[in-house]
Amino acid sequence: CICKNTASSCLCKLAKTFSKHKGLSLLHMNSRSLLPKIEEVRFIAHKTNVDIILVCESWFDTNVLDVDVAIDGYYIIRKDRKDKAGGGVVMYIKNSIKYIPRPDINTDDSLEMLWVELISKNNKLLINTKIIFL
Repeated sequence: CICKNTASSCLCKLAKTFSKHKGLSLLHMNSRSLLPKIEEVRFIAHKTNVDIILVCESWFDTNVLDVDVAIDGYYIIRKDRKDKAGGGVVMYIKNSIKYIPRPDINTDDSLEMLWVELISKNNKLLINTKIIFL
């Protein structure tokens, strides 16, 4: 990487770390409003080639369409907060990964939680992202 500032230097280090990693790679972030940062997240996704991106505090509502926050090469799964502003969770899963959404695990619809089951030849893995306020 050719890095000219601190942010890109940090991204270069992150990309190098992910490029050396073998196996499933996950990136989790608290975005505190993903829509204004989606271009940055797209850039990170493609520079790092991360398998799954988990985002809490997306702050999406019904006015934000999937097409507005899509990342090329990734499926998007989301659960927006219904009653008030803020909150929400999103998963981006690389298109090459087979998965099954598992809404049956989250029986309380008021919880902002997503579960998916990742499927491979030899393994099944449950992944979730959530926001729980007590």
